[in-house]
Amino acid sequence: MKAAVIGSYWGTLEIVMGSFFHNMRFPMSGTILSFFSVILLVSFSRIWRENGLFWRASLIAALMKSISPSAVILGPMTGIMLEGFLMESFVFLLGKNIAGYIAGGAMAVFSALLHKLITLLVLYGYNLVRLLVYLYQYALKKMNIHTSGQDAWLIVALFVSIYLAVGSLAAFIGYFIGNRVCKLNKNNALSLSGPLPSGFSFSSGYSIAWLLLHLVLLSAFLWVTGHLPLGYASLLVFAYVAVSILRYKQAVRHLKKPFFWIQLVIITLVASLVWNGIESGNLFNREGLMTGLQMNLRAILVMVSFSAISVELRNPLVRVVLFKRGFAQLYLSLNLAFSSLPLLMEAFARPREIIKKPVSVITKTLSLAESLLKSFSKYLDRQPLIYLVTGAVGAGKTLWLKELIAELKKTGLKPAGLLAEGIMENSQKKGYRLVSVTDGESKPFGFASEKKGRISTGKFTFYPDAIHWGEDVLWKSLSDNTDVLIIDEVGSLELKGQGWAKVIAGLLKESPVPQVWAVRSRLVDAVQAAWNFHAAGILEVGKDTPRDLVEKLKNHHSDSHQQNPTLQ
Repeated sequence: MKAAVIGSYWGTLEIVMGSFFHNMRFPMSGTILSFFSVILLVSFSRIWRENGLFWRASLIAALMKSISPSAVILGPMTGIMLEGFLMESFVFLLGKNIAGYIAGGAMAVFSALLHKLITLLVLYGYNLVRLLVYLYQYALKKMNIHTSGQDAWLIVALFVSIYLAVGSLAAFIGYFIGNRVCKLNKNNALSLSGPLPSGFSFSSGYSIAWLLLHLVLLSAFLWVTGHLPLGYASLLVFAYVAVSILRYKQAVRHLKKPFFWIQLVIITLVASLVWNGIESGNLFNREGLMTGLQMNLRAILVMVSFSAISVELRNPLVRVVLFKRGFAQLYLSLNLAFSSLPLLMEAFARPREIIKKPVSVITKTLSLAESLLKSFSKYLDRQPLIYLVTGAVGAGKTLWLKELIAELKKTGLKPAGLLAEGIMENSQKKGYRLVSVTDGESKPFGFASEKKGRISTGKFTFYPDAIHWGEDVLWKSLSDNTDVLIIDEVGSLELKGQGWAKVIAGLLKESPVPQVWAVRSRLVDAVQAAWNFHAAGILEVGKDTPRDLVEKLKNHHSDSHQQNPTLQ
């Protein structure tokens, strides 16, 4: 949770100030963002002393950056994570002291320069290095300056020293601010408002197949631009660009910016003027022109490809993986960070004020961190435990729930909710009836042979009046001192926003009662994604027994103040 707080601050800083720098066309914006990020991390390290906060916070902040409106998010995301891991590494080696912070801060800010150089190399290739060398030699010749290779390295060392000094200054400021915040005795109220954002919903507009295709084509076309004649390579690359523009119209905004094309023209002219010009004596040659055009072609390819990959990464790979069982803590932390984003954006001062008065503004904003942490804790305490009972179609999920209900009653726990019993005819399932767990009252739900209802999924058509009745049963269950709420089942109908979708959204917001949902195995990840939760347990029919779940529910009921198992 503390990493979620730090990550939410960091992500807010990146989004707010990053957008400001982008709109103002501010030079060295990446370095400035790194400077403030180091201040933020060191300050938090003085407030909270746990190990591992830096790299966890960087991962959360990087994933928050994925909501940025920028066309390319890969660069900023990797840059944020690099800063966090460098800070973590040096503080781990040297300790949580001024030396460790200064070393980590210096390398984190220097990584902004290193990251920029790597980005340019990826964009234009190694020919960019050769072009800069030729330009440097040409400038020295025109100014009649005679120098050795060592002088060039002195210039490089000067740039590196400046970045290291700026990072060290940021660490020192962060150390001072952190100590200052620790001495403050403020209790600013900050509470979460509304449900967690629906940032992880599935969408058919994204495709893992397209993501893999872009990765393969990027590698292939990078080879093409370096080995095939420029004409043939251009035809292939522009065909790929055209397809990408049709699919990702919003992701190729860089191609609409005049500065991008001016940059390419400048590179072409410089390459034409200075490429091999020192040795040959010619200020314009065809090889330089072709090299410049080849670099531009590579830049267009990489820009469009990375834009397309960034779009695909927003949904299927980065987000779906968070619903897997091994990523529960990351998923919960990221949801908390997203939920606090609007509040922190209001709390943060305007970018101009941060630049003018960084110490006072950051100190004031960080004083809200403890109350935000308390809000996170309270929010999680209000969330119900949700257990999923899974199995394929016809595996016996409803029968399993009936056995669970009987076991719960034996232990003194009061179950409530709905069962969807199958109606059989000639060994074939012809429909369903809803049964109230509390009093056994039932109502026809839907049939395969009838089309009277307005709601359908698969071969079954369901009655709207039965759904309204079931919603009333579920809501009434909350006022009957219910210990466990059962919903049979949550599936395709609910994922379309029908069935129990509306009442589920309300239950997640209002009810602290533990819940048990029947869900088909293939829909487990989709259901968790649709309602932004991570199951406290997933029990498989035929493998796990109702008694296994009863013990967990009994332990939770016996101590309502027990830590939420989803955090364990």
